[in-house]
Amino acid sequence: MSKHQPYPPTPFYDRLTELARLKDGWLDGQGKSPTSEAIRSASVLGAALPTTITPRVYPTQEGGVALEWSDRHGGHEIEVQPDGLLFLMTVERIAEDEMEALRAEVAAARKFAAEMRDFCSPHGVSVDYADRLVQAMDRAKEGS
Repeated sequence: MSKHQPYPPTPFYDRLTELARLKDGWLDGQGKSPTSEAIRSASVLGAALPTTITPRVYPTQEGGVALEWSDRHGGHEIEVQPDGLLFLMTVERIAEDEMEALRAEVAAARKFAAEMRDFCSPHGVSVDYADRLVQAMDRAKEGS
């Protein structure tokens, strides 16, 4: 490593060097340049990551650095805050067989609700419960 290059010559560290050169306003007149604390923490983090992980590295609008990658477990992001602190987020990937099992459960619940409407019950209680069950599933599906 030469005295002019702050990081070892790899795509990861080359990208950090690019980010360190950004000026305030890099994002259409907005966006703070990454702080030296964020660059330093990202550098240390990069050295600690397994060599099998090749993150995408980009600046955050607040003056931090974000690292993202995906693997068989899902998507991962580590955001290095401007003060050098880290924020980790992982989105777990659900396997297709798990999704099929969930779809089958929902289909069975909807079928049961439809059948429940024909149950003999006083005062139409079963119809009311069937309608509430379907409404609850519809709200969950809509995310509300």
